Amino acid sequence: MAITREMSLWRMIFVISIYTLHVSAQYFKLRGATPYSSVGSQYTMYCNMERGGYPSAAYRVLFRRGDEEMCSLNVKPCAGIESTVSDYFCSCYHGNNTVMYLTIRDVTADDEADWTCGLERYNLKSDKFSLPLYYGPGDSISITPHTIEKHTVNEGNSLAPITCTAQCKPECHLNWRKLRGSGDIVDDDATLISNDSVLYITDVSKSDEGRYVCQASNIIDKNSSVVFVHVNAKQVSTGEESRLSFGVGVGVGIVVCAVVMVTGMAIGIFVYSKVKSHNQGRENTRTESVTSSMVPIYDEPHQPNIFRPRKQDYRIINQPQLPAYEDHSFDLSPL
Repeated sequence: MAITREMSLWRMIFVISIYTLHVSAQYFKLRGATPYSSVGSQYTMYCNMERGGYPSAAYRVLFRRGDEEMCSLNVKPCAGIESTVSDYFCSCYHGNNTVMYLTIRDVTADDEADWTCGLERYNLKSDKFSLPLYYGPGDSISITPHTIEKHTVNEGNSLAPITCTAQCKPECHLNWRKLRGSGDIVDDDATLISNDSVLYITDVSKSDEGRYVCQASNIIDKNSSVVFVHVNAKQVSTGEESRLSFGVGVGVGIVVCAVVMVTGMAIGIFVYSKVKSHNQGRENTRTESVTSSMVPIYDEPHQPNIFRPRKQDYRIINQPQLPAYEDHSFDLSPL
């Protein structure tokens, strides 16, 4: 009887030893689907059992955020999901009870912590996995110095440095661009002024006046903030005013002289054309009166039935008409 009891004790010790060695041989590893996440997004992490097997159907795998249990599930068989928070869901990956996963449906800032996975008993768990949260600039862009209306500078001076900052993770890239038109949209037509966080313009001219935008961007998001730079026109000195007045006077004089010359030439051409037209009319009238008083003179006497002058000449006479012939007995018709 004593021997039987002793054998049972040794058998129990052996079973416990084998059981302990089996459990201690198990190893869990937790990894994320991506190197980082962002607030408001969805994120998944995977828990792999690298060695051994599950000794009992009663074992559960836990996902913990720090020391807080966020989700647990039975893994032998892989069934049943026990989530302590509604936005955290865990299960086996395609029914494989050696690969479990946890999905965070809506990542919050509290999820940027150390996570572990492992068995509920024996305190077996994976190494810590730190979940980094990245975020874009959002509404964190700040302009210094802060001016509600506009930044004013006199023409010819330098614009006081305007600094742009933003809260980003990873760090945002900052630049300054000058906008065209009245919109706030940063497009390809926006001129790049500075490729860092500071806007600084030397020897300001009136053309530098306008709207400038600071753009902050990283792999998560981008945003921008607009400022207006007003340039006061440069005041003209007394000497410059005198030179300007002299130049204006010379210019006006040249214009007046040109107008007078052109007007005189136009009047001269007009008068010349009128006089020429008048003289031409008088010449035409005289020619017509002289032509009407011209009659033919024949050098040879008239022959009966013959009218063949060898030479015909027109001479100007004072008499308006020839004297009438008394003898009309011969025929003057041409042959």
